[in-house]
Amino acid sequence: MQEIRLESLTHYIELTQRRKQEYLIFRGVSDSTYRLESSFGRRFKMLVENGIRKGDDWQNLEAAFVQNFTDFSFPLIGGFSNDWEKIAMMQHHGLPTRLLDWSSNPIIGLFFATSKSGVDGSVYVFQCASEIILRPGSSDCPTPIECNEVRLYMPRHTSPRMNAQSCVFTFHPGPLEIFEHEDLTKIQIPMELKSALRNQLAHLGIDHYFVFQDLDNLCKKIKLKSRLDTELE
Repeated sequence: MQEIRLESLTHYIELTQRRKQEYLIFRGVSDSTYRLESSFGRRFKMLVENGIRKGDDWQNLEAAFVQNFTDFSFPLIGGFSNDWEKIAMMQHHGLPTRLLDWSSNPIIGLFFATSKSGVDGSVYVFQCASEIILRPGSSDCPTPIECNEVRLYMPRHTSPRMNAQSCVFTFHPGPLEIFEHEDLTKIQIPMELKSALRNQLAHLGIDHYFVFQDLDNLCKKIKLKSRLDTELE
């Protein structure tokens, strides 16, 4: 994996420009030490380390997550067009899965990479080959249970947040494995650049409300804009 140390916002734009016939996706992490592992993998490792689960028992835990979500989400959501859409919805609402969140928008990756002060951040850039793209509904598309290789899933955007974040996912068959690939690049964001980059992104309209599209962050934006945060808190 190639590693590049960022120098400026202009440098970032240059690094993330797409060339012809490339499909790039971006994952920003606020701490450069964070590795590419799924939320399910992180959770399951903790259970194994604490003696709660055996290392080969992850499929039973995943099956329980999926079954419970299927049973109890129906009154809220209804059905799903396929199993990939189901696990994407699980991931979107915080239930651990073997999916990793990415964005097709490099600026979203940078937003998340700069979100924490005091440590270096990173944006992982993955150049995806067309053959790893999942096409649910096609005769040769595996289910999540059948899938035995890293694949790219581009979900139907079912919420404003997914749309704003240009949300895509990679699926990882081995939950205990760290994702590494020759087509990965890691752009390191020095901690001393983070504040300036956050200000530049905010100036361009890339703030918490833009990214999360909810009322809490809308109200936060209004307060900040009118300086009520400093005057009343």
